[in-house]
Amino acid sequence: MFERFTDQTIKVIMLAQEEARRLGHNFVGAEFIFLGLIGEATGIAAKVLRQQGITLKNARIEVEKILGRGSEMITVELPFTESAKLVLNNAVSIARQLEHESINTEHLLIGIIQEGESTAIILQNLQVNPQDLAISLIQYFQQQSSNQLPQTVYVLLYNVGTDNEGIHTITDQEKQTILMFESSADATNFARQLRKQNFPVPSVEGMSVEEIISFCEEVGYDWEFVPEGANKIPPIESRESGNTHEEYLNFLMKALNKVYENPDPKYIYPFFEHNLDKLDESLIIILNNWAKNQLASVETEQAIYIAGNICNFSTLIQQFSLGNIATNLEIAIAGYQVVLTGFNFDAFPEVWADTQDNLASAYQNRIRGNIAENLELSIAAYTEALKVRTFDKFPKDWADTQNNLANTYAKRIRGDKAENLELAIAAYTEALKVRTFDNSPEDWATTQHNLALAYSKRIRGDKAENLELAIATCNEALKVRTIDRIPLGWANTKNTLACDYAERIKGDKADNLEKAISAYQEALKVFTFDAFPQQWAATQNNLANAYSNRIRGDKAENIKQAVMCYQNALQGYETAGDFLNAAEMGLTLGKVKVDRGEWYQGLAYLEKSLKIYRQFDDLKSRADTIYQIAHTHHLIGNHEKASIYYRDALRFYEYLKHDRGVAFCKASLGRLMLQIGFVEKAKELLKEATFIFKELNNEQEIAKIAEVLNCLAKIKEKQAV
Repeated sequence: MFERFTDQTIKVIMLAQEEARRLGHNFVGAEFIFLGLIGEATGIAAKVLRQQGITLKNARIEVEKILGRGSEMITVELPFTESAKLVLNNAVSIARQLEHESINTEHLLIGIIQEGESTAIILQNLQVNPQDLAISLIQYFQQQSSNQLPQTVYVLLYNVGTDNEGIHTITDQEKQTILMFESSADATNFARQLRKQNFPVPSVEGMSVEEIISFCEEVGYDWEFVPEGANKIPPIESRESGNTHEEYLNFLMKALNKVYENPDPKYIYPFFEHNLDKLDESLIIILNNWAKNQLASVETEQAIYIAGNICNFSTLIQQFSLGNIATNLEIAIAGYQVVLTGFNFDAFPEVWADTQDNLASAYQNRIRGNIAENLELSIAAYTEALKVRTFDKFPKDWADTQNNLANTYAKRIRGDKAENLELAIAAYTEALKVRTFDNSPEDWATTQHNLALAYSKRIRGDKAENLELAIATCNEALKVRTIDRIPLGWANTKNTLACDYAERIKGDKADNLEKAISAYQEALKVFTFDAFPQQWAATQNNLANAYSNRIRGDKAENIKQAVMCYQNALQGYETAGDFLNAAEMGLTLGKVKVDRGEWYQGLAYLEKSLKIYRQFDDLKSRADTIYQIAHTHHLIGNHEKASIYYRDALRFYEYLKHDRGVAFCKASLGRLMLQIGFVEKAKELLKEATFIFKELNNEQEIAKIAEVLNCLAKIKEKQAV
């Protein structure tokens, strides 16, 4: 049956099994498949359930009310109940009727609605009418399924044929959605309605469905199919803010006037704060439309005034820390882009370069869109700015842009990582031709610190020599970055220096670790728990690693210090609300406790981490945690639970196609099977693990398994005699 299930649907079944075990039940019922559909989060079923206001937290409460908690004695394999089997069979039947090759989450949800009995009370308690849910699902299913769409649809494009070409989107709860019209007439009518609201009028262009959906997946947009005759209306006037076009325009005019009068943030930001409801996507459209019309219709002198004002407004919005930060950046980007459309390189080179530099900074920090693409746009804009900002004409601006370009290369995702780091190092080195100790000491120290980070990560060249360069540049930066003068910069550089000493190859290893510990402790004078819980936690984590590897001092005392620092790091991450790092720290702390023989304390940390990972999509870390829980139960002697968790971890690793995880699970499960007397099953698992370890060239694990298999062979020989 499951061979036709998509990855999303398989994930639903895995989550259903987890939900059953969470409540201590020895079966998977329709109720748990329902929870799995919500927890999967990305499929059509999850989207429809969210639209009905159903959350995993509330649904879990209702399921527990009905089923209660079961026995903690859970079998290795959880059977499906008759209701669950009916749901699965319904899903297969529905897919067949619709001539769909794969069985996806929407088929499962229809199957649950058809089964009815198991989830009826749950839906009733959640105040959801099953009939309404079915109608919502069918409508969504009919309109959203790409299998039902025509090959060509019509979309709205701006600036067709130019470098600034863009696709029209609407925004719902901060999510960008591309409209795909079945009819060109409906698309044209939608564009005309935009004109009535004084927005730029896009062109109507035919495009393939596959191309649009692929683009949406790449940049993180949603898409909506608009059937012929649906009479789609632009949502601008019906946004939750309730603001009209005139109110947005009045705010923009007042804001630009205030920026012209006094661009000081202390003067501007209170005005922004009183108008947070207008800092949204509607303002982007109005700013774009108004600015283009103004820049095209006024004299040059007036155009320069308007452009300068928009640039200052955009910079202030970019740095404004209230409201929706992601939207603030989008407004800033729109402002810079509209200025660049009105000012070309030849006529206004300095304004053009300044705007490119600001745009690059906004792209580097952008939250929306594809991170890799944003960094490419940032690099392109910085490179454009350097056509004007040359060493000879504008040395300070040139150095600033070189430093910022280097920062972007250091973060770059696309291209060769080693080459990106070389480009970063080269740009930092260029910046230091102007940013000297004598004429701009703080900028010089900042670039030295950044250069140290690049040397630490460098791939090319000799690793030992790169670390020496990193240490040297950190020490240079500390000539200016003192605790009294620049405390935060001093602490950051101390932390970087400590990391370099911890990894240092040259010199005495024991001495290097002492220097690392000392520098981490220095950094904690500034990175306090109250002021900087996130940085405090990260530094405590680094300090714990250093204590774990320490050579000098008493080994037991060093481990004790390491555990204390790990516990501090966990507390810091939890306080900062950084739950993923908190889960990672709990996993680390759990492993350390288990290695020390403190099995039950370690198990508590591991189980706490697993609860966090279940709320996120980091399946690899979840699998690692489940494996460690299995290993701990194995050590304790809880063979039944160890078997359950090993098998759960194995399912995740197989789903992720993580060969190393699969191999270790099979090897551990094989040893467990041997302990409880299932010799043939043990041999089968150990041989499968050996095959994978051979592909991974892991000779150490191959030797361990070979030793076990050889012992088994000798025992069998003696028994035969």
